[in-house]
Amino acid sequence: MCIRDRYMGEKFYALSQSKLEDWLRLSTESEMMAFASNIDSGFQREDGLQLFLTFSADIAIRHSLISIPKGTNRVMVSDQPDYTYIDGFCRLLVFCQRALEPRYKKQDVIDWSMQAILLVLTKHHEAGLETFNQRPFYRLFLNLLSQLKNLRGSPFFSEADTIAVIQFLVKVFDRTQPIFYPGFAYAWFELVAHKYFMPEILINQGGWEFMFHLLINVFRFLRLLQENDRTPANNSSIKLFYTGTLRVMLVLLHDFPEFLATYSFLLLEEIGNSFPQIRNLILSSFPKSVRPAHPLTFQLKDYPDAELPELLPVILERVQANSLWTWIDAYVKNHQEEILQHIYTRFFGGEQEPSDYLNAPLVSLFINCIPHWVYLVPQGDVSHDIKQVRERCVESYNFLRKLLFMSSYEVREVILTAMVNEARYPNRKTLYFITFFIQLFQSGAQERDRASEAIMEQLLRMIVEILLIKEPYPWGVLCTFVELQRNPLCAIGSRPFLQEHVNIFEMINQKIFNTPRLNDVNEGNISNCLLYTSDAADDLLCVDLGGRRIIKKK
Repeated sequence: MCIRDRYMGEKFYALSQSKLEDWLRLSTESEMMAFASNIDSGFQREDGLQLFLTFSADIAIRHSLISIPKGTNRVMVSDQPDYTYIDGFCRLLVFCQRALEPRYKKQDVIDWSMQAILLVLTKHHEAGLETFNQRPFYRLFLNLLSQLKNLRGSPFFSEADTIAVIQFLVKVFDRTQPIFYPGFAYAWFELVAHKYFMPEILINQGGWEFMFHLLINVFRFLRLLQENDRTPANNSSIKLFYTGTLRVMLVLLHDFPEFLATYSFLLLEEIGNSFPQIRNLILSSFPKSVRPAHPLTFQLKDYPDAELPELLPVILERVQANSLWTWIDAYVKNHQEEILQHIYTRFFGGEQEPSDYLNAPLVSLFINCIPHWVYLVPQGDVSHDIKQVRERCVESYNFLRKLLFMSSYEVREVILTAMVNEARYPNRKTLYFITFFIQLFQSGAQERDRASEAIMEQLLRMIVEILLIKEPYPWGVLCTFVELQRNPLCAIGSRPFLQEHVNIFEMINQKIFNTPRLNDVNEGNISNCLLYTSDAADDLLCVDLGGRRIIKKK
């Protein structure tokens, strides 16, 4: 269905086309300002401007589509179609925002413009995926991003106006996410990751939540592609989108690591274990102000003043809504097995409707909040004194150990994964779980029972799987791997499940530390370890995204 047919506005459609063609003939700024000031003359209807913008967007897209040879649907090809009308339409939007005040509010004009583009995109996409061409829409949005970049700092376009445009673009991109508009997926991803958009919303912390939601859209589409394709490794479309995702994650790791570090729990909650390389990139992020020691020189005593990362408000709300801190409070108060069993039961199904379904997000959330129970008073940000912290550490470690021993393999997998996912950069939570891992192996070396062996084997498998993937690696996981080998009380070399797999440890040591045996390394001869650096990222992929080369080959 044509846009003009929907509105039964043949006459108005012709008027809009005439005005747009008149606009394209103008060459000076004064002519353009005068034209834009009277753009609504002759409309004779209250919604005239909105309708004009919708029709003009449709006319511009259709003019470009006519010039595109059939079968060229990629975002980037050598044969460029005719973008004259699209470029002119974008310029018209900018001048309308300047010239139509105070008759129309600037934010209303922005809103109408975005709605017009979204409507046209939707109608063309709904006409059929086989015939939909994303290239003109990519050009249109790219033009808007370029115009926004040029307008920033100009006297007639305030910072509030810039923020308003970015917020409207975020809404449009959220509405047109790949799951809903698969035909627009590749152009959408190029736009979201473009240098004119992604850095603009990440430069201030207030825009982080917007980028988080857009990334979630990416992960959900990736997971959908994986679930719907039985042979994803042989599917070029999935490979292309996955490669693009890796590139974006590398840019974020290199340029905006604080963002990834802050939202790591929520991002990992979305991707799970489906994409281990992406998981490693997220886990390897840490604030630029943090200077981690080399894993081979790591000692727990070197971080007495490590900070405890704050829980995001959305995570804190979930913790409080499920009363998770009261679970461990109740057990510590009475140490009754019935309470521990009740907590374990709560891991299954919903809070009100227990079932056989494991609620993995709830389990991960519970594990994630335990260090905050240890270090902070639940009612606020007040820290416990040193004596209380030590007592709570002992209590929580005993609690976690008992929880692991009573859990099935499936539940244990979720619990240990949640712990390993918090072994990231130097902070209290990372050090808390590294200490727990070491104590787990030390006690297991003394007890040598079947249950202890199973838990240690499961945990060590997770650590090894992370380190077998290409760099970068999470700092906390590397430090745990090193400490388990160097600490004689862990007796890791005598574990039955490692007797036939010693070569895996030597292979990982050689790959990361350039030596098969860590005990042979002198601190004075320690070489660099690829954790998060641009060298590590460069070794994985050379990033060329959004019109710029992010990480260059040396």
